[in-house]
Amino acid sequence: MKIGILTWYFGINYGARAHSLALYQTVRNLGYDCEFIQYTSSNTIKKEFYTCTAIEHRHKHPIQTMSGLVKMHKFNQQKKQYPVSKKVYTAEEIDALGYDLIILGSDEIINSNHSLYNDIYYGVGLKNTPYIMYAVSAGTVDQDTKLSKAIDEALSNCKCISVRDHNTAQLIENNTKIKPKIVLDPTLLYDFPVGEPLLKEKYMLIYSFGFLESYKEELIKLSKEKGLRMVCVGRRSEWAEKSIMNANLDEWLNYYRYASLIVTDSYHGFIFAIKNHKNYILIAKDDKTNKIDGLLNLTGTNKTYWNTQRDIVDYYEEMIDYDKVYENLNIHRQASLEYLSTAITK
Repeated sequence: MKIGILTWYFGINYGARAHSLALYQTVRNLGYDCEFIQYTSSNTIKKEFYTCTAIEHRHKHPIQTMSGLVKMHKFNQQKKQYPVSKKVYTAEEIDALGYDLIILGSDEIINSNHSLYNDIYYGVGLKNTPYIMYAVSAGTVDQDTKLSKAIDEALSNCKCISVRDHNTAQLIENNTKIKPKIVLDPTLLYDFPVGEPLLKEKYMLIYSFGFLESYKEELIKLSKEKGLRMVCVGRRSEWAEKSIMNANLDEWLNYYRYASLIVTDSYHGFIFAIKNHKNYILIAKDDKTNKIDGLLNLTGTNKTYWNTQRDIVDYYEEMIDYDKVYENLNIHRQASLEYLSTAITK
């Protein structure tokens, strides 16, 4: 059986690269030949270039622009980890690739508020190739949103539908009466290899989609009290002691593995804190809480979001019951793997 994976594997984004690689490796571990479908919308390259380099602000932030170019180059060097089909531009061309099955997912590919969204990620236009959805997310789309007739039809033709959060599940159920299965993100199904530490000192790793300016005094206070160097990965921070702006995926994973503390407002940032049994400072960000809330519920973790109403040292010292977290995760991991295996062969 030959399987095509249709998702945003190409993003210059650690979460996008990690979930794509994890799903690819998981499908291969189940015994199937697979590759990524090289479908990209017309604005993909432009968006990634502007996001990485902040080119429009190059006069104010020349370091960010140069580091962004280096980051794009390093990500492109890892392309061999992502086997791809020939380039295709339409659903008809995807059908013509001759796959036995297409997996739509994972990540926010059905978030219609995202600039890379296309209804092809719902399966719209696919006529000759069976398809399933695995761990898709609608992100910030309200669950009461009315989906188009074409999307409703595509969902009804989908062999198996699974999502990774309750908001997405409710969106689909509200429109189609189909009740999707909630499964784990692929990064929780696959164990990434990690090498020797890249930093010698003990450090607090900051990975954020926001700049966290309103939290910096508290974070600086905590770093001094606990003797942890403040290291920001993925972007430049004026107040962190070290900024690593152009790490590739392998390096990003390495920084998580050896950190003493994780500070994040990111869904995948939180996932890799949990995967590595790390203490964390979890900060709520409006466009991420739907996904993170779902993961908090699945894992049953006792430590949720921090806010400035609570002393950061007190929050830091709250113990995480990782025995309980991993007992729950192992149950969901086995169920998710069984679901994916069954969905492929159904």
